[in-house]
Amino acid sequence: MRKLPARREMNSPAPNLPVRSNGDGVSPTPIKIQPLSPERYRIQFTASAELHDKLDQLRSLMRASIPDCDIASIIEEAVTEKLERLESKKIGRTDAPRKSLDETDTSASSRYVPAAVKRAVCERDGGQCAFVDESGRRCTRRDGLEFHHREPYGRGGDHSLENIQLMCRGHNGYLAELDYGKEAIERHRRSAHRVSEPDVSYTIDWSQLLCRLRDYAALTFIKRLPRMWSRILRGIVSLSA
Repeated sequence: MRKLPARREMNSPAPNLPVRSNGDGVSPTPIKIQPLSPERYRIQFTASAELHDKLDQLRSLMRASIPDCDIASIIEEAVTEKLERLESKKIGRTDAPRKSLDETDTSASSRYVPAAVKRAVCERDGGQCAFVDESGRRCTRRDGLEFHHREPYGRGGDHSLENIQLMCRGHNGYLAELDYGKEAIERHRRSAHRVSEPDVSYTIDWSQLLCRLRDYAALTFIKRLPRMWSRILRGIVSLSA
């Protein structure tokens, strides 16, 4: 496995990113969490009427597996199932992987990061942004994580475990500006949000075209029929004379 080139020093400080926020920058509705013991918490939040109805329906469907219908156990099992689905979709986590990391092709033949590499990166980085600032402090973000190439893919960087890191969206964009330049990244972002009209495709209905050609040929023959008969009659008269 080839050795990665040394990364250049960061001349500008990293941006001061918020720890938690939604995609639009608005903080979510606060949740009251009160620790009761090292393994128990009291969680309080405001639910909609729709969520209330869904929880009642879920309680009825899970009565066989949770006879006492404990709402905490029901929510925990539902969240666990949702996490397994999301982890399978986003990082390829599965109990029966098709390929191990050693069997995976990590060359830069395509932009797709193999599932085995994603699993290994998430396990190594602990599901947390791996960015470390000049003071040695690591970013604490665990949401909105992306797979960052230390040696950029556009410059030949492969998908090896040593070249891939977990980065939050903010720090991934910050490092991309260091690699390619801020102006180049801004142009890329503008082109990604540009609206373009879809390509127009034309198809030929051959059966309809043949029908129209047939009708045209028949109409042309009918129009020329009197002229043909006049020529035939003139030929007959000339022969009889």
